[in-house]
Amino acid sequence: MKTILVTAIALAALSAPAFAAPDCTKRMGRVDEALKTATVAPDKLKEAQDIRAKGDELMKAGKHDECKATLKQALIVLGVKKAE
Repeated sequence: MKTILVTAIALAALSAPAFAAPDCTKRMGRVDEALKTATVAPDKLKEAQDIRAKGDELMKAGKHDECKATLKQALIVLGVKKAE
């Protein structure tokens, strides 16, 4: 019984990053779409592009929670109302 419980906990912990990756990809797409249609000042656009690049680096490094938070910040800079 303990073996099953330990195995289940280990599998859940190891699979968590796999579930976070699609969230990063989805959010990255939202940022890309917002960048195409943004009506913000040029300095804000550049800031959002820099934040998006940082998010991409974090995603590639497997730091999905940090990636999601970073990309959310890019959406906020771009003025996206639902920056979730």
